[in-house]
Amino acid sequence: MTGIAQLSNNPVYLNNVAMSGLDIKFNKAYAVYLKGNQFISNDLKFFGRVGFANVAGSGTYQAVTEKFQESGISYGLGAGVNFKGDQYLNIDYLSIINKNEMHIKAVSISYGKYF
Repeated sequence: MTGIAQLSNNPVYLNNVAMSGLDIKFNKAYAVYLKGNQFISNDLKFFGRVGFANVAGSGTYQAVTEKFQESGISYGLGAGVNFKGDQYLNIDYLSIINKNEMHIKAVSISYGKYF
């Protein structure tokens, strides 16, 4: 995982209470996955991944800052299409951390080119 630096999501809910103005910063985030592909055709595939993720950072709410670190099983599903022979477009859902009080999920759309 690259590019994760800051998340500001208003409101964030803690124990079903809206916490508007919560600022979350990730200082470190990494994940390692095993990925399996199921090709439906030469140009269409579905894939799944399972692995391990670790995130660390801090949250600030009403001038009080708390640090956090959590690690655990991470998994996801996605689909991809190849086009023009050397390009692809993927859509991916990831449950990065789903442990204790921390739930981090993401959806991504990625474009790439084979070399």
